[in-house]
Amino acid sequence: MPTTDDNKFSISWGSLWKAFFMLLIVAGAFVAMDILLALLAAVILSAGLNPVVSYMERWRLPRVVGTLLIFILAIAIFATLLYAVIPIAIVEFASLFDHLGEIAGGVFGARDGAQIVDVVNRYLDQLSGVLAAGSTSLVAVASNFIGGIVTTLTVIVITFYLTVSRDGVERFIQAVLPLEYEDRVLNIVARANVKIGYWLQTQIFLSLMVGIAVYLGLWLLGVNYALFLGILAALLEIIPFVGPIFAGSIAVLVALADSPTLALYTLLIFVVIQQMESQLVVPVVMRRAIGVHPVVILMSLLLGAKLAGFLGLIIAVPIAVILQEFLDDWSLRKMRAGKRLV
Repeated sequence: MPTTDDNKFSISWGSLWKAFFMLLIVAGAFVAMDILLALLAAVILSAGLNPVVSYMERWRLPRVVGTLLIFILAIAIFATLLYAVIPIAIVEFASLFDHLGEIAGGVFGARDGAQIVDVVNRYLDQLSGVLAAGSTSLVAVASNFIGGIVTTLTVIVITFYLTVSRDGVERFIQAVLPLEYEDRVLNIVARANVKIGYWLQTQIFLSLMVGIAVYLGLWLLGVNYALFLGILAALLEIIPFVGPIFAGSIAVLVALADSPTLALYTLLIFVVIQQMESQLVVPVVMRRAIGVHPVVILMSLLLGAKLAGFLGLIIAVPIAVILQEFLDDWSLRKMRAGKRLV
């Protein structure tokens, strides 16, 4: 008959084996971090595309055809940006950088403006040094570039197959989860899936709306580098609070180099756009989309960018939404358990 000590010994060994396998899983996830991030990004993009494809499917358009049309449209838009818009924006950015001394001198005075330019150049030199240290050879640079292309293509291919399959994300979850957790996790993911898709569509809409409004407003005022500033405002729209303030500050400084009146009108345009967005669009659309506080979104973006760079920035908010759904589910189960005890 086994003694109590034997039972304790067997239990402790079982715990050690579980801990060992958990460490193996964590180590494997750390080693394959890029693959996991690419897979997660594909799942998130598929969640955003799925409602659009399902809507097209209701109009008797095959799912494969609808997905192909969306991908072709996205590639066409991206190619148009590369061919027509981005070169102009790059020229404007280069011109803005070349005239940085004049702009800073006109705003802060010749002496302070020169100091600001020196600080900017010093930081750029440090950044160049860091990049050079991180890529010590042409082989390393080429390897990183090819790796980025392969990761991007992998995300596109996985996104396509997950979107074409009606329940692609659900089947993937069923394949990797234990049976006892399947129903619960699928229910949580289904709710999060709707919110993530709605968030992605809403974020694209908000970025386009703000970018176009900023460009048109600055162009009508005659502010220099209007296209570059509009693209910057669209890209920074994903960052709550900080992004619009940063984009508006740069535009006001550029306008201030011409005249205080132009800077005042530029500030007024940004205030009007942000007020319309925050008072009309965001309360109706974005809060309904995800139900996550903007401060949590901001912290998620900072953490995602810190841990995983650009991919982390993309998947930060969807991960926050999923975690919010898990917390809501846990709170609901805890509340129900408490009521049963009473």
